Amino acid sequence: MKPFLLQIAEYIKANYAKDLSNICIVVPGKRSIVFLKKYLASLYEKPFFAPAFFSIEDFFSSITGISMAKKEEQLLMLYQIHLSLMADKKEKEQTQLHEFSGHAQLMINDFNEIDTSLSDTDILFSSLYSIKELSLFGKQEEELTDFQKNYLTFFKELSIYYKQFTNNLLQQNKGYQGLIYRKAAENISLYIEKLHYSKYIFTGFNALTKAEEVVVEYLLNENKLDYLIDADAFYTKDKIHEAGRFIRHVQKSIFKNQPLPFMGNYFAESPKKIHIIGLPQSVIQAKFLNEILEQIQVFDNTLENTAVIPADETLLLPVLHSIDTTDVNITMGYPVKRTVLYQLLSNYLIALENRDKFNRNSLQRTNIKLYHKDLFIFFNNPYIRSITENKENHQTDISELLQKKARLFYAEQDYKQLTVSLSPHLQTLFVELFYSPNTVVSVCKQVQALLLEIQENISLNFIQQETLHLLHNYIDELQNNISRFMSIDITSFRFLFENYISELSISFQSDATTGLQILGLLETRTLDFKNIILLSVNENILPAGKATNSFIPYDVKTHFGLQTYKGRDAIFSYHFYRLLQRAENVYLLYSLDARKGDMEKSRFIYQLKNELKSFNNIEIAENIIAYPPIKTEAETFFCIRKTEKILAELKQQKYSASSISTYLECELRFYFRYVLRLEEKNMATVEDMLQSDTIGTVIHNVLEAAVENGHFKRMNNAEIEQSVCTFICKNDKLKLTKEDLLYEKNYLVFQIIVKYIGAYIKYIQPSEKDFIIEQTEQKLEQTLLVDNTLIALEGYIDRVDLRNGIKRIIDYKTGKINDTDLKLKDMETVFDGKHAKAFQLLFYAYLYYKQYKSNCLEAEIVSFRNIRTPYILSIDKGTKLSENMLSCFEDVLIQIIGAILDPETPFTQTTNPDKCKYCPYKDFCRK
Repeated sequence: MKPFLLQIAEYIKANYAKDLSNICIVVPGKRSIVFLKKYLASLYEKPFFAPAFFSIEDFFSSITGISMAKKEEQLLMLYQIHLSLMADKKEKEQTQLHEFSGHAQLMINDFNEIDTSLSDTDILFSSLYSIKELSLFGKQEEELTDFQKNYLTFFKELSIYYKQFTNNLLQQNKGYQGLIYRKAAENISLYIEKLHYSKYIFTGFNALTKAEEVVVEYLLNENKLDYLIDADAFYTKDKIHEAGRFIRHVQKSIFKNQPLPFMGNYFAESPKKIHIIGLPQSVIQAKFLNEILEQIQVFDNTLENTAVIPADETLLLPVLHSIDTTDVNITMGYPVKRTVLYQLLSNYLIALENRDKFNRNSLQRTNIKLYHKDLFIFFNNPYIRSITENKENHQTDISELLQKKARLFYAEQDYKQLTVSLSPHLQTLFVELFYSPNTVVSVCKQVQALLLEIQENISLNFIQQETLHLLHNYIDELQNNISRFMSIDITSFRFLFENYISELSISFQSDATTGLQILGLLETRTLDFKNIILLSVNENILPAGKATNSFIPYDVKTHFGLQTYKGRDAIFSYHFYRLLQRAENVYLLYSLDARKGDMEKSRFIYQLKNELKSFNNIEIAENIIAYPPIKTEAETFFCIRKTEKILAELKQQKYSASSISTYLECELRFYFRYVLRLEEKNMATVEDMLQSDTIGTVIHNVLEAAVENGHFKRMNNAEIEQSVCTFICKNDKLKLTKEDLLYEKNYLVFQIIVKYIGAYIKYIQPSEKDFIIEQTEQKLEQTLLVDNTLIALEGYIDRVDLRNGIKRIIDYKTGKINDTDLKLKDMETVFDGKHAKAFQLLFYAYLYYKQYKSNCLEAEIVSFRNIRTPYILSIDKGTKLSENMLSCFEDVLIQIIGAILDPETPFTQTTNPDKCKYCPYKDFCRK
């Protein structure tokens, strides 16, 4: 079927072939101009003077001479007005830009809608204030709270903001879209008189704002207008169909119900196949795209007349990764905010903002400290990791150093030590990045220096180069705009950077009229394709939903003719149906992602199925493409065969209670942890809080130091605090300072440790006459003959004491203990993999027995969560660990270690799924 723009080109040639240079063609978007020029050129066999082409925004800007002010420039100007009003009222506290920005964005959006609708601003703002005043009807002024007074004052001053804002912009010959449209509508006769065009051809418009209607109506009355629509009688003649709502309005109000040219019957006459496909997740739509493209190439042999339209623009990158992009035209542009370079700068600004928060009371630069997580994120960025490689290509991994040092904050001197392995140039750069004066000018300078370093030292691809170039220019422009208006803090600067960077996108260079087209829905205006693939046809994406941010209530908007969510829905409904009207093969993909509550099939799909079911020329097929759950090999078990190398490693092992308990719980985890030696703890970042293993270590050390002549020394709270502080600060892993212990969660945990120790010493001291402490933190080592191989065993006993003539093996625990953990019915239960604490106690008792030949032992856990409850190991209701029992333990232990060393017994995964929930290796074995 002939494309709409080709029909327009033929119309222009047929009617204005001799006067093309005096024709002005106005279209909804710039992309339409590219295709229309192509079609016009194809109709002429010789050079010709082309007509003038404008998008609607450029047309109004051109005739008024008013340029579009950038959004951040508008915000800064409005903020300056706000500060002036606050100064007039002698407000004590100055509102920061980021605090005012929420109101400012709504104000600018409302001002834009008010102007495009040509509303009387005096009446509108006065009515709005009266409505807000009525909401507090019945209250005297003295009864109003400060919040309510400020609320009313704000709405009373809206008209002042509007007048000053528009005046300031116009003085600079700048404006926002609505202001430019208002000025064009108010002075259209003067502007048109200055232009030489004999005819204005408005092409492919659907919804016109009130300002646009005034211009169109004026040109029509002057006999200078051709208004060419692109619509189908199917939805325009249906008086309730939202897709034709605005065309019906224009036809009635401007053209007095006269027929409009290029009205078609495409839905009723042209054959179509509409495929409605539901897929489990959004990203799978991109993966499924290849299959659709292959189907199209089977019957078309080309993708020349095919368009892929992601309604959700976040799918652009997955789409590009899923298809062959050799012959693809991409016009959507890739958002800069989704690049790694943007993330680097954003994280850097967050680090500076956190620096100010944490050092709010610091008066000297030397006292400024940086938060460790901010540094970790910065140095773990791929760009920073790349430029910190030295000439030998050996990477100085500062993020790893941050983990090892495990400090919470870094003063400048500590930071210099952290970066000492870098070149002097890089070290200076990184120090200045974080410790330079806290001004926007200084920050912009450091950002530009960082971008220059990346540009000079990293080989960048096209997207990376374009991103760097755009960010470099944007930082310069942002700094210039800020310097023109006022000085702002880092938080406000970050707000500007993060919010307005979303306006930037990376353009992909290609022939816009050939190959597979990937474009946004709004870019499809006036364009036609034989094959349409529309992704993310989900409610709240297409259409966008009812959510609206405005100070103006719905009923006020309706009264003054401002656009509401119903108008937006009607606009997108038109785009949707117009896109389909000439297409022959349509694929509508939507997500069934159950993880997102708003992932519902778009109502447009329901409408299509209901409205087109009576059309014999249209075939609609609906499918749900599901995938079966991925099956793990749980039935056959994931296992590791023992090689000679593995067996050699197993024989060299020193077996502890923890390693054997791990084997009993899951043999595969034992293999990962003790054979491959894969670290279990996630070291992605330093923990803010002292962790459980650290807490236990500190308690052990303090209690060991508190033993004197077989008893615990009497210690007051201050002495315990001093001892705890000393051992924490001595910890090589943490390297914390006393100041670090005053930091929020650390201070809380510090006090918990002090409380645990103080409570335990206070509890145990009255009974010190009954027992004596013989050993603390004792390391025991023994060997065990297993299948003619001597195997080393080792263990650390927290305390051995003598109480009422009975030797006791004591183990300290800070975690939760249950009675059932230590009450076992027989020896076999100790080795069932479910009683690790009991196995540990018995293992320690066995090592002690082997070394000192001491029998009649008891084993007990001291729980610091419940120090008054004794947790004594009990087997078959007996607490005494006799020589017989320990000999039995040895026999079973030999069998267990024998199985570990058996070359014919592979390491297999556990069959108990509860053991896999928190296992750090569960992804390896697909549990």
